Amino acid sequence: MSKIAVSRITSKGQTTIPEAIRRHVGLQAGEQLEWTVTDTGAITIRKTGQSLDDLAKILPKPERALTVEEMDRAVAERFKEKHRVRR
Repeated sequence: MSKIAVSRITSKGQTTIPEAIRRHVGLQAGEQLEWTVTDTGAITIRKTGQSLDDLAKILPKPERALTVEEMDRAVAERFKEKHRVRR
């Protein structure tokens, strides 16, 4: 069964996948899509099978959340390392 729908591309290069298409293929927010362009210019879009949430589940859980102060300190230290003046 083929589905046909039309959408526009914004000035930022974005488009909205029509609701009927999202519902038909079961697309959810956060899922990744793979775009392929053929030699004839046809565009194929398919679900990659993994959402960003699925990929995040692969990462180990931290023992505890960092405080804002700890994050600020880590960012400041990394900034100093990256922009250190070498003599």
